[in-house]
Order: sequence, then structure tokens, then C-alpha cells
Amino acid sequence: MKTIIPLLLFASVVSCRTAKNAPVSDDPSIQKGMVYISKECGVIITITENDQELKLYPVNLEDQFKKDGLLITFNSYPSRAMQPAGCIVDRVVSVDKVKKGR
Repeated sequence: MKTIIPLLLFASVVSCRTAKNAPVSDDPSIQKGMVYISKECGVIITITENDQELKLYPVNLEDQFKKDGLLITFNSYPSRAMQPAGCIVDRVVSVDKVKKGR
């Protein structure tokens, strides 16, 4: 009985911790990316995170930033919007504080 309680306590602590590299954060952060125009998605933004290239589908990117190859900085937030049919991206996001350049 004495050994079961510490084991249960340890198991509950370990199972409740969060992943270090969680793919989506609710906290906004400034990101750098490049805008691309694709047939399937319309506009996507590519970023590098944890040495991986990710594709973001921005649901509210202003028209002035929808230029193929444009470098931008921005904040992003997870969005519940759906990505277009046939569009394969890593995240659907809402963006703000978008600026040209790095």
C-alpha cells in the first residue's frame, strides 16, 4: 500500500505536464515568414520553427501583403477557421501587426 501511493502520485504528475515543443501556442509571438501564392490554398506563409519549415494559412491577411515572395513579420494566433479543400497546411492562423521585411 505504501508503494502504490507514491507511484500513483508520480504517474499523475508526469501525465499532467505539457510538451516542451507544443506546435501551437495561444500566446502571440512575432514571427518571420515568406508569403507564397498557391493554386490550392490561395495565400500561405512559410515560417521556420524548431528547424522545420511550416506552412500557415492566414485567414485575415490584408491584400497589400498578398504578394508572392514577400518577406513579412507578424503575430499569429490559432484560428478555428477551416482551410480550403485540397489545401494542406500545418496551421490555420489569424494574423495581425503585419509588416513588410524582416
